Amino acid sequence: MKRFLVLLNLTFVPILVLAADTAQPQSAPTSPFGIGSLVGWVVCARRKREAIGGWLMYYYWILYAGMIFTAVMLPVRLQDYTPQNFDDRSLFLESMCSVVPPLVLLALQAAVATFLLVIRNIEMLRLLRYTLMAALAASLVGSVLSSMYFPEQLPIHISAVISNAIWLAYLFVSQRVKHVFVLNDWDVAVQTIHPSQGPLKVVS
Repeated sequence: MKRFLVLLNLTFVPILVLAADTAQPQSAPTSPFGIGSLVGWVVCARRKREAIGGWLMYYYWILYAGMIFTAVMLPVRLQDYTPQNFDDRSLFLESMCSVVPPLVLLALQAAVATFLLVIRNIEMLRLLRYTLMAALAASLVGSVLSSMYFPEQLPIHISAVISNAIWLAYLFVSQRVKHVFVLNDWDVAVQTIHPSQGPLKVVS
C-alpha cells in the first residue's frame, strides 16, 4: 500500500506542473484534481483485466486530464506570460523556455498516445517513448532554469522529472504494454497476469 501511494502521488505530478506553469509567475501552484486522481485509480483498477486497464489506463486518465486542464487554464493565464508582466524582462525568455516545451510536448504526447490506441504496434510505441524522453529532457531543463531564476518552482519541476521518468520506465518494463501494443495477445496473456479468481494486482 505504501508503494502504491508513493506511485500515485508521483504519477499525478504532470497536472500539478501544468497548474504551476499556467499560473501567474509569482503565484503558488494549485490543482483541483486530487480527488479525481483517486477516483481515476479506482476505475482503472477495476478494469485490470481489460487491455487498456490498470496502470496503463491510469496513464491515459492523467494524460487526458492534463490536456483538459491545460485547455481550460491556458487561455485564462495567457496574458500573464507577456514581457510586460515580468519585473525583470530579461527573465521572459528563461520563463518561456521553462513553460512552452512541456506544454508542446504534452500535446504531442497526447496525440501519439491516442494514435497508439488505434495503431497498436512497436513503431508507435517507440514514438511514444521518444516523446516521453523529450518530455523528460524538457523537465530537466525546466529544473535547471528554475534553480537559476525561479527557485520557488524548482520542487515542481523536479517532481515532473521523477514523474516522466516513472512513466517512461513503465512503457519499457510493463508486461501489459508489451502484450497489448507489441505482441497483441492480451486476451491470452491476461489469464496469466490477472487470473479470473486471482487477487487484485496493483502493478501490471
